Amino acid sequence: MRLNVTSEIGRLKSVLVHLPGREIDQMVPPMMAQLLFDDILYGQVAREEHRRFQQLIRFIADDVLDLQDLLEEIFDDGDVKDHVVRDLAKRNRLNRRLTASLLELRPAALAEVLIAGIARESASGELPKFDLFPIPNLFFMRDPQVVLGDRVMISSMATQARRRESLLSKYVFEHHPRFSDVQPFWVDFMATERERPKRNMPTIEGGDVLVPRRDLLLLGDASGPRRVVTPGGSPQGGPHAEFLEATQARVQAAAEELGFRTDPIARALRGGTTASVGMVVGSLADLYLQELVAGVQRH
Repeated sequence: MRLNVTSEIGRLKSVLVHLPGREIDQMVPPMMAQLLFDDILYGQVAREEHRRFQQLIRFIADDVLDLQDLLEEIFDDGDVKDHVVRDLAKRNRLNRRLTASLLELRPAALAEVLIAGIARESASGELPKFDLFPIPNLFFMRDPQVVLGDRVMISSMATQARRRESLLSKYVFEHHPRFSDVQPFWVDFMATERERPKRNMPTIEGGDVLVPRRDLLLLGDASGPRRVVTPGGSPQGGPHAEFLEATQARVQAAAEELGFRTDPIARALRGGTTASVGMVVGSLADLYLQELVAGVQRH
């Protein structure tokens, strides 16, 4: 399979998705903050909506690939299965008993539990505890990896709760026969043994990256000011300030070509402030109140 993403627009050939599974069903309210959800999802509803989403994608794409299916397929190779389980166990410090039980699972069951997690037995009425936490965010498939041109960047996720998503994507692109004829990685942030990130380790997720066109790459840095990177240049504000004006011109040209417009609502959500003033008045029929409101708008 040839990877080729050089634009955010154009005809889709293959799309990577994940149908929400048991990992959604296992969520309880105390897990919401750790797993980055504002509310508990209803698994059956989430699955039905996702199936409809996939049906729409199939109208415009040749292939719709589910990451869990691809995991199952790489586990058909016993050597790959053994390597993945032992690598994941080492990164997550799983004990020998749990590692052995994972090695005994059939490919489909193993792919499912690496996503849905492994719950410990608990008394009736107690909240679940896990030997391996579920990763219910996996259906946000843009984040764990991003295809840039003909290779992949395996993301460095911002939170511990999501890092296994990148790890599973790494295993698929590294071992699946679909990608055997390519050198898959530009950057692999999950190349180190430990799944837990080091302190102050830089993070970047697929949602931070846009590929407007072949010669332009946009990176969003949630921890600081936005940066623009071109294939032959460097970030704005870096040591090569001479690239600044040329980079700005290219970004503006790309924005005009794509019809980009600033969204004030999105900017307000991102910045946490709207710079707006709300006024409650009795009636705008009152001439004094009309003048007052008009004065506030002017200033």
